[in-house]
Amino acid sequence: ISVVLVFHTAGADADPAGHEGLASLTASLLLEGTTARSGTALTDAFEALGSSLSSTADWDATTVAFTVQPQHFEAALALTAEVVR
Repeated sequence: ISVVLVFHTAGADADPAGHEGLASLTASLLLEGTTARSGTALTDAFEALGSSLSSTADWDATTVAFTVQPQHFEAALALTAEVVR
């Protein structure tokens, strides 16, 4: 199962003047951990499910995506929710 979350108003076009690159920085920092897990622990949790998480920002949107086997979908979705909170 592949899941792609698209945040249409969170791309580089929405960066405030003087803060160019904010969307890109934010997208990359999403993978650095959550309030409950370090970046390493987050990566380990996805890898334990046979999955990985990616996050990118382009001009008009930020995307967060993962691919996982069906039996691990709920766990991967819960991890992803932890990241985007």
